[in-house]
Amino acid sequence: MKLWIRQSLEQASDRCETRQRFNLLIEDRRKLTEQLGQFTYADADEKAQLEADIHKLNECISQLQREELTEGINDMQAQACWNQLRNINECRVAIRFMFRQLVQERVNHVMAESELQQVRLLNCSLEQVNCTLHNELEQIKSENSKQLKRSIAVRRTSMLLPSNNKENAKDGHGPPSKKQVKRFLF
Repeated sequence: MKLWIRQSLEQASDRCETRQRFNLLIEDRRKLTEQLGQFTYADADEKAQLEADIHKLNECISQLQREELTEGINDMQAQACWNQLRNINECRVAIRFMFRQLVQERVNHVMAESELQQVRLLNCSLEQVNCTLHNELEQIKSENSKQLKRSIAVRRTSMLLPSNNKENAKDGHGPPSKKQVKRFLF
């Protein structure tokens, strides 16, 4: 009795997963069909790839539909087992076992939810660290850019200032005025 109850619960869980996969495949096929309708004749390779993907999705959908039929047969067999329960003691044993199985599944579900929440918190903290590091990097880039501009300005200014050569004195070129330096820098 416990074996067929366990099998019935597993089949119900599998059926739920199959329906979810079926719905996802239908949605994917719908999206691909919409994309296929948007293609022009110039996109022949991509169009062929989309058609191949749609064909694969159709095959998967057909397979899931066949599995659904098989599960329907299994449901009838499970129903027959339920109908074979002969007395109240067998029913009690079945209900207790089902209750224990459901409690265990609920515990597993809560643990999985807890782990998922921890992963989400970790992901949020990693995103915050990433954002902080990105901001610090941008600040460092900005500071380096400012320092580079100052360094270039100092070099330009030093190039404009005359050296203490006798040639400058002979030519009559004196040091540049503040106005000339400003024009050169800006």
